[in-house]
Amino acid sequence: MSEQDRENEGGRVVLFLLLGLVVLFGAGYAAAYAVAGDNVPRGTTIAGVEVGGRSKEAAVAALERGLAERSTAPIPISVDDGTVDSVAIESVDPVAAGLSVDYPASVEAAGGGRSWAPDRLWDYFTGGDDLDPVVTVDDTAMTATVEEVVAAHERPAKNGDVAFDEGRVDVVDPRPGEQLDEGEVRSALEAAYLQDTPAELASVPTAPD
Repeated sequence: MSEQDRENEGGRVVLFLLLGLVVLFGAGYAAAYAVAGDNVPRGTTIAGVEVGGRSKEAAVAALERGLAERSTAPIPISVDDGTVDSVAIESVDPVAAGLSVDYPASVEAAGGGRSWAPDRLWDYFTGGDDLDPVVTVDDTAMTATVEEVVAAHERPAKNGDVAFDEGRVDVVDPRPGEQLDEGEVRSALEAAYLQDTPAELASVPTAPD
């Protein structure tokens, strides 16, 4: 066999080896896709609810069951790190405030659903993160709830005054008031949703006219 023939033979061997590796890789990739299916990556939890290794539909159902009570539980309110008084709002109904969990979107974000993407397959076999659910907010309902909370906890400032009565001067000292910031109230309610902690609010002083 000539040198040229040996080189050709060697080239064919290398080509066959490469083709074999490609076939093996493709078969392994297809097998990984088949095993992963539309399942959520193994070991994944959403807000502490186990959804890993389940199909998209089963994961959505499991998440709905797991968050059924927490998603509708009242959100306690704490103002200035103390107990609110009896005339103020002590808790908020999350449903009335327009807060809800988008269960399908939460599972989708966790990796549920079929895909040939390498990172999707990698996540399926090496996943295990605890993820936050996708929360939706009805702006109209949230705005109304925030305004109600702010109004309930507002203490108006008192203006000073001077009165004259038969030669006597009566002086009323001005008194600063307190109120809540609407933006902070909204952020605190959204942050406390599905958690075991209250919405922490801090009042800001208001000056008399």
